[in-house]
Amino acid sequence: MSNCFRSAVGDDWISGVGHKRKFANVCSREVHLTGRPVTGYSCFMKPRCASGYWAELFRRGSYDDLVQITSLLCGASAFDMSKDDYGLGLKPFLLVESLNWFSKSIRSGGITYFESTPGSRQALMARALTAHAPAGFAEKYETGVRAFQAGTSLSSVDAWVDENDSANNAWLQILAADLQTQLLVMLS
Repeated sequence: MSNCFRSAVGDDWISGVGHKRKFANVCSREVHLTGRPVTGYSCFMKPRCASGYWAELFRRGSYDDLVQITSLLCGASAFDMSKDDYGLGLKPFLLVESLNWFSKSIRSGGITYFESTPGSRQALMARALTAHAPAGFAEKYETGVRAFQAGTSLSSVDAWVDENDSANNAWLQILAADLQTQLLVMLS
């Protein structure tokens, strides 16, 4: 980590029954050590990884590998929190934001995700899910958006997210594999 910023991406751990699981978390801002938000990226070190390590992240296909891939993307020079798609383009955005949605929802409920996600980003996410996600994902996401906006319970969406965590991870592995070359170029 560069000594001129705290973190562009955070990781949290949560303990469950008999296991410990790492959750991805796209933070809401980059912060200089002085506490001021960073407006430019001149002091950031671009993430670098050996081609063998990069290939291994896709070969193993674990949840932790997805977290690492999206963390590297969030450190890419193209990454910009002020843009709805983070400056990544639609499919890389979908990879990052889907993991973010599920991780925050599983960790502390969908309300946490929707509270921290701007409405314009939610609308883009809904469109991206409609175009590229497995059946049912866009509908549940939009149900969550409507419930959040209405101030009603997201418990049915939270239950669906819990039940579909493995399906989400499997789909994200496929999406990441399809984007592997594009993502590597973004990190180069």
